[in-house]
Amino acid sequence: MVQVWAFVLMVGTSIVSDLPRLLDGTSNIATFLVRAERHSSSGAFVVTAFLENRQKKRRKSQRSAVPRRS
Repeated sequence: MVQVWAFVLMVGTSIVSDLPRLLDGTSNIATFLVRAERHSSSGAFVVTAFLENRQKKRRKSQRSAVPRRS
């Protein structure tokens, strides 16, 4: 969940920081490339977070499915 919040924060700060450039029409390819790199790297964190969560749930369900011996 922390990765998702970090991603949302990064997207928000990117929008706020790029807004003046977009409104003035001074955006260039470097701005686009930096934004693309930033979002792809943070997007990888989000994908990793979802995969870790799914793996954790799978392990938990496997542990509960195994009958306990008394």
